Amino acid sequence: MADFTGVSNRLDPNVKKNEGGTFTVFPEGDYKVVILKDIVTDNKKKIGKLWKIKLQIIEGQFEGKTFDDNINIIHNSTVCQQIGQGILRNICELTDVPYPPTSTDPIMGKPIGCHLTTHDFTSNVSGKILQSNNVSGYFPAEDVNPDILTKETPPDKKEEDVPW
Repeated sequence: MADFTGVSNRLDPNVKKNEGGTFTVFPEGDYKVVILKDIVTDNKKKIGKLWKIKLQIIEGQFEGKTFDDNINIIHNSTVCQQIGQGILRNICELTDVPYPPTSTDPIMGKPIGCHLTTHDFTSNVSGKILQSNNVSGYFPAEDVNPDILTKETPPDKKEEDVPW
C-alpha cells in the first residue's frame, strides 16, 4: 500500500481526472522492434495464459517508443490457442530460439519486424471513441542498423521502469 504521508499536502485538489486515451497511437505500417519485457500471466477470465510483451521501436520517427502485444498461448478456444502459439513460434524462429522455449531471455533485445494496424474502440471510462494499435504480424527485420543493437536502452526506458 502506498503511503502518501508527506506528499498529500502537495497534491492539487483541483486537478482534472485522467479519462484514459493518453497512450500513443502509431500510424499503420511496418516497424523494427525489440522485445523489452514480457510476462506470462492469467488471462482476464483466469481460464488460460497470456504472454504479454512490451515492444520498443528501434528505428525511425518513433524510435524509443513502446507498445504492448497480448498473445493467448493457453486458451479454451483451440483456434485462439493455435494462433497464439503460432505467433510465439514465429517470434522464436525470427530470433533463432528453439520452440517451444524454456525461457524468453534469448528473445529479448533481438530485432524483429511487426506490422501495426489501428482500430477504433469506445472508452469504458469516458464513452468517447478512441483509437488503438494492434500487431497484425511479425516478420524478419531487414537492414537493421548495427549501431542500434549496441545502443543501451535510454535511461528513461529501462526495462524495470517500463510500465504495463
